[in-house]
Amino acid sequence: GLEFNPATYALLLQECIFRKEYKKGKRIHAHMIVVGFVLNEYLKTKLLILYAKSGDLRTAHILLDMLLEKSLVSWNAIIAGYVQKGLEDVGLSLYNKMRQRGLIPDQYTFASVFRACASLATLEHGKQAHGVMTKCQIGQNVVVSSAHMDMYFKCSDISDGHRVFDTSQNRNAIT
Repeated sequence: GLEFNPATYALLLQECIFRKEYKKGKRIHAHMIVVGFVLNEYLKTKLLILYAKSGDLRTAHILLDMLLEKSLVSWNAIIAGYVQKGLEDVGLSLYNKMRQRGLIPDQYTFASVFRACASLATLEHGKQAHGVMTKCQIGQNVVVSSAHMDMYFKCSDISDGHRVFDTSQNRNAIT
């Protein structure tokens, strides 16, 4: 009979996301609706991440549209969701929309964008993203470097792929 507060819901949703227990997270969302709980922006973003990771992009997009302030976290979640679902062109379109709205991408954004460019073999978009990443002064990250390298190799730009590898400070078996 106790009422849940936003922090409780946030913790429960975060655990569901972390454990990849998306059905449980959706049940928590259903409970929120049944009890008439009004979502704040933070919980809408948590739910957006949950639905995007679960592959339910329709619901994730509805939640994105409900946000009054679309943060970098919400944009990254929806972009990554589309790219992971094989809808790379939609992911790139959302990346461009995010940029038009003045948000500065981060390492998570570029990891998704480079994956999308690699899958679509769109070298020009990949080079543009590389330029934006350089301007944003994104630090070295093994995930981004791997996706960046992969994009160049899959777009048949062997020399730039090797250049990214040679300048990469953090290397692992994947790179």
